[in-house]
Amino acid sequence: MKYALVFDLGTGSVKAALFDEQASAIKSETIPYPTEYRDGGFREQKPEEWFAGICTAVQRLLEGFAYRSDIAAIALSGHSLGVVAVDEEGNLLAEKTPIWSDSRAEKQAECFFSSVDYRSWYETTGNGFPPHLYSVFKIMWYRENCPELYEKTAAFLGSKDYINACLTGRLCTDRSYASGSGVYDLSTHRYREDYIRAAGLDVSKFPEILPSDAVIGTLKPALAEAWGLSESVVVAAGGVDNACMTLGAGCIENGEAYVSLGSSAWIAACADRPAVDFEKKIYTWEHCIDGMYIPSSGIFSSGTALDWVKNSMFPDLSVKEFDQLAATAPIGSNGVVFCPVLSGGSSVDVSDKMKGGFAGLALGISRADIARAALEGIAWDLQLAVDTLAGKIPISEPLCAVGGGAKSAVWLDIYANILGKDMLSGAVLRDTAALGAAGLAFRACGIWDGYEKIRESQAGGKLYPKDASAVEQYQSLRNRFTQLCEQCAQRESRVN
Repeated sequence: MKYALVFDLGTGSVKAALFDEQASAIKSETIPYPTEYRDGGFREQKPEEWFAGICTAVQRLLEGFAYRSDIAAIALSGHSLGVVAVDEEGNLLAEKTPIWSDSRAEKQAECFFSSVDYRSWYETTGNGFPPHLYSVFKIMWYRENCPELYEKTAAFLGSKDYINACLTGRLCTDRSYASGSGVYDLSTHRYREDYIRAAGLDVSKFPEILPSDAVIGTLKPALAEAWGLSESVVVAAGGVDNACMTLGAGCIENGEAYVSLGSSAWIAACADRPAVDFEKKIYTWEHCIDGMYIPSSGIFSSGTALDWVKNSMFPDLSVKEFDQLAATAPIGSNGVVFCPVLSGGSSVDVSDKMKGGFAGLALGISRADIARAALEGIAWDLQLAVDTLAGKIPISEPLCAVGGGAKSAVWLDIYANILGKDMLSGAVLRDTAALGAAGLAFRACGIWDGYEKIRESQAGGKLYPKDASAVEQYQSLRNRFTQLCEQCAQRESRVN
């Protein structure tokens, strides 16, 4: 039996995990690290803390593990839109680095689009997030505000690419991560040099691009000795978190899709061509699988909205008790409707400035009605994203669900009937990105020749089939949710 050591570099922590070649997780360790928030949109972390967390996690993970010599490969999943400044040896040039949500570069994005058509840029790159979040504009910010650092930089690396440099000494990225650079052409799989020049940047500072399952090198001897591993352990290029999660959900063929039900929620699909929508801003990444793409659409308030409802109105109930209570209310929650847009609307919502709320409250309404309405409202909102994506590419069934929300049988039953699709609670809910990275590791070292084992692993989850009668009922009630969202948007517009 061979093993893969993988690292899922998330926004708040790194998870290190061991997987065997049957795609089973053996053990995992999670090490948190902080984010520094400052005025001006600054959201920064220390890359040294990423690597220190990895080293601590490895020490704990491998303690007592008798098969270190059978660890064949390493791969990473990493949070997106990073720009870690390093020299030619991979040494850090700045203690802190902006993470994906850092929004300092609004001025730089505005300058870029004074000479580059925004719509054409979006349709070329598939970059549907607010533009100033993308890597190229953060690099522009560095050039304008830290010119000496910019000149010394050999490459601006993504989060997992910096760790790869620590492991092997090689400065590179993969196609999935590069597709979030803001200068990547989805159709040619290359950087657009004219975009880089329009940004006033040097092409040489963008790292070389490799397939996600390419071998970029082996462990540095000193690191292999410190971890008690063979120097022959290969390191794969790895992938951006969105792509690794898609792979880990078992989406490897055209139309296979999953929903992630975490603090926010989204739907992503494996597609054989890019999908864009300028009005709805579908965001499309390259997949970890060559020639495939990941069109995605989502909402901002999912688990956060549910937590607010539960903590504000049902503090006496556990999550399980909340679900049980919601299950006692009928479809449609006796007329109670919930708009869950509590942290601003996404591109699929009526307005990015709208606020949410309940409607349909009356003296006869029960707590169960309110609880179920919260679950239904979030599902209604995600349906907007599902409809947006389904209008561009086919979406097959069952729809795999991962993340914390996929633990709720009541919610998945509601999702199945509101979305009108059979739902599959993935067998691997929270380690989805890590499982995807494990697949890349096994593929890189030649143990796997494809990714079927991941799909087989996820197929072990529970199926929640849609019910034709319930689907019809929800379709007849959809207009209530639509009207409430429109009223919430209009109300906020009038107030402002």
